[in-house]
Amino acid sequence: MVNYLKKNVFKFFIVFSCSLSLCIVGLTWLCLSLLFILLLHLLFKSIRAVNANRYLTWLLLSIPIISLPVLTRIFIFEIYNVPSESMEDLVFPGDYIVVSKLNYGPRFPQSAFEIPWINLLFYLDKGASSESNSSCWSYKRLSGFSKVKQGDIVVFNDITNGHETLIKRCVAVPGDCLQITNGAVNVNKEFVKTEPTVKQSYRLILSAVTPFKKFADSLALGYSLKHFRGDLYSADVSLSANDKTRLRNLKGIELITYKGINGLSFYGYSMKRWSLDNIGPVRLPQKGTKIPLDQRNYILYQRIIRSEQPDLLDSGGIYYLNRKKITQYVFKKNYYFMMGDNRNHSYDSRFWGFVSEDYIIGRAVLNVFSFGSSKSHFFL
Repeated sequence: MVNYLKKNVFKFFIVFSCSLSLCIVGLTWLCLSLLFILLLHLLFKSIRAVNANRYLTWLLLSIPIISLPVLTRIFIFEIYNVPSESMEDLVFPGDYIVVSKLNYGPRFPQSAFEIPWINLLFYLDKGASSESNSSCWSYKRLSGFSKVKQGDIVVFNDITNGHETLIKRCVAVPGDCLQITNGAVNVNKEFVKTEPTVKQSYRLILSAVTPFKKFADSLALGYSLKHFRGDLYSADVSLSANDKTRLRNLKGIELITYKGINGLSFYGYSMKRWSLDNIGPVRLPQKGTKIPLDQRNYILYQRIIRSEQPDLLDSGGIYYLNRKKITQYVFKKNYYFMMGDNRNHSYDSRFWGFVSEDYIIGRAVLNVFSFGSSKSHFFL
């Protein structure tokens, strides 16, 4: 082994440099994993050098062959299929995206059903497959080299069932004060810059239909056209900010108004008549943050409180925990607000509320195959 080390000084220098770099960016666990793999490699070399039993050699060789793909999907990256149109025109239904687990830190599986390929053995058992959504192990996450930031494209489990995978844009992080006014997002009293791919629904009043049809067809925009009154027509269409600006200069456009989403309240919260287009201001729950536990806050955060503290009792606006009256509540986890870029065709935090940190899988970094664009692209 000593001779082997002497012959591979440069290789070990590269490994040492990579390990040091990983430690610097906070991925100590990955550094230790690489060193462990290196030790296994040296052990395998030593066994081959002494002409060990071939069955033992094949056994040792099979360990990394079987475990490497599984560990890569759990701890490094995974490929997911985009399930819906909620993030058009950034990604399209059916696109395949690479999701990095390193950015926010990989999440340990919470049951055997979350271990790639190994879970196939459990799905063969009909009795066991009925428990696929239950968690057997507590939530744990290794360190990553960044935190979830506003504007990140995040992949996470659907909080309503914990099973399906969703992709959305993060618009607010723990501790932020969020407000949405007529569809425009305001965070900490500053309007959030609208990304080029964000689309809102508008109603147009047209005095000439042909120029609009040519414009919409050139951009493959879907629209519904109806007679308004007299010689005027109305058209409902989803537009990005750039499309809206170009449309203002088009012949025959008399009026452009924000259409919005009518008839629905912010995930069932109706105390202040909040809607999907008008929310807040509301403070995003942050781990360790204390709030007064009154009726308003309980209704607003009740899904979170019931999840974190199922023993808490509501007795007509008076709250008890372990038979003791409490007037304050401290959040145990961090929560995020996610929205789709295709705002009026997205099932997101406006419908089901805040996303807990333990539901986050990773950050989308690359679109490897797209049905809606001509080439693959990175998410910056």
